This record gives sequence, structure tokens and C-alpha cells, in this order.
Amino acid sequence: MKKTIKTFPASLLLMIALFIFACPAGAESAKKVYDYADLLTDSEEQTLEGELKSIVSSCGHDVVVMTVADLEGEDVEAYSESAARKINAGVNGSSVIYVVAMNDRKYDVFASGTMRNDILPRSVRDGIASDLKPYLTDGEYYRAFSEFGRKVREEVEYVNEHGSNNPDKGPVGFQFWYPIAGAVISVIIMLIMKSGMKTTRLASTANSYIKQGSFNLTRQRDIFLYTSTTRTKIESDSSSGGGGSDSGHSSGSF
Repeated sequence: MKKTIKTFPASLLLMIALFIFACPAGAESAKKVYDYADLLTDSEEQTLEGELKSIVSSCGHDVVVMTVADLEGEDVEAYSESAARKINAGVNGSSVIYVVAMNDRKYDVFASGTMRNDILPRSVRDGIASDLKPYLTDGEYYRAFSEFGRKVREEVEYVNEHGSNNPDKGPVGFQFWYPIAGAVISVIIMLIMKSGMKTTRLASTANSYIKQGSFNLTRQRDIFLYTSTTRTKIESDSSSGGGGSDSGHSSGSF
């Protein structure tokens, strides 16, 4: 009996550890469809909820659709960021939320974490938003949202198979090998250079490189050959801020 009591806590700890590693950490939105503007029928909303939950469970990234009547005085990008925080969107910090505001006729696809950095960088996100815009214009809201989920799933599966969608980062599998490959190449070059220097001997003068009687100095003078100039760049106000970083948003009107 005592032996059973002693081993129970260890077994319990093992079960807890397996549960933690098996389940993705981080917050996740309770629902995947928030149709506050009532653009979908009950049946469409339930179907879409199932489609998006399937993506989340199989791909490990939060995917959310939200419709609202208006933006309450905010721009659509600020609204989508605030909405994502309120519903705790994100599995391990990775999420994408598609916000559509009817009265303002605005939309925004906002991605964060891995979803923004690798799966839906700006070029891919802009393409998806552009493809979905005609459906919004024509009032085909369910089709727009269903296509959104399908396209996100396709991009996740592509990245899982081939690597990052971000052209600046290259395939994820190769990024790890870049510094290692560089170090190996540097060592090989150094070894080749070292082997080629084994026959060389240090000479104290240049006499061994000059043919006897071939060089006669008849004139000598000082010639100024080199100068050194240091330049300091003066930053202008227009160069601050950059604007080149990806904010995670792809927004527009419909």
C-alpha cells in the first residue's frame, strides 16, 4: 500500500508533463467566428466555426473572423488589434483575424507572431485580402470568410512542407545551416591558404627578387600618393521611422 502511495505522485506528474507538451501553449480565442454584424445565417456561422476550428486544431495557429457594424471611431487597423487582444487571439502568439466593418465598408487582415513573420507576410496577406474583396463587394460574406479560412490553411500547409513564405528569411530549414556553412567554408579556405604557404621563406631584403645588375637608381624624389577622407552622414528628419517593417495589417475598403 505504501509503495502505491509513493508512486502515485510521480505518475501524476508524468501525465501533467505529457499534457503540457502535447497541447500548444498560449492563449486562444474561445470562438473563431464573431458575427456581431449578423452577416451570416445560423447555419453558415456554425459551419464556418467548424471550418476555422479544424484549421486551428490541425495547424496550431489561431484563425478568427469578426464582423462589426462600425469601428466606433477607430481606424480599422487599430480596431482589429484591439479586438485580437480582447478575445485572446493567438496560439503561441500566432494568429490571424479578418475584421469586416459594414457601416464603414472597411476590412483588415491582421496577422501576428509566426503567422505574420513566416506564413502570411505582407505580400501573401495582401494577395489574400485582394482576392476576398470582390466577395465582400457582392455581399457574399460566407464565401469570403470560408475562402479566407481555406487560403490560410493552404499557406500553413505550404510553409510546413517548404519553409517560410517570407522571401527575406528564406526556407526555415536552411536558415539554421547558414552560419555553420559559412564557418566550414572559412576553415577550408584557411587550410588551403596555409598549405600553399609551406614552401615560402621569409626574406629580410628584396635582393632575392631582383636580377643582378638590372636595377640602377638614378633619381629620387618624394611623391604624395595617398590621402584619407572621413565622411559623416547627416540624418534628415525624413529618413527617420523607416516604414519598411511589416505592421501585420492588410486593410482596405469594399
